[in-house]
Amino acid sequence: MIAEINRIREDMRNGPTFEGLDPPYSTITVNIVHGGVAGNIVAENCEFIWEMRIIPARAIWPSSSACSVSQQKSSSRR
Repeated sequence: MIAEINRIREDMRNGPTFEGLDPPYSTITVNIVHGGVAGNIVAENCEFIWEMRIIPARAIWPSSSACSVSQQKSSSRR
């Protein structure tokens, strides 16, 4: 999901502009990521907060949102 937000950020950077703003294009960022217990273990849960700022020429979207993603561990018995 964070990779998709990064892709959207590039689209926004290359999209419509609004003079007088800095930057003059819409932005989207991931600001906080929290999850896991160690770098070499796949996290059972991960939460991240993202923010979007849309230039006036664009459709109105929420200015910020939080998204929580949970990964369910699968188990198999033989």
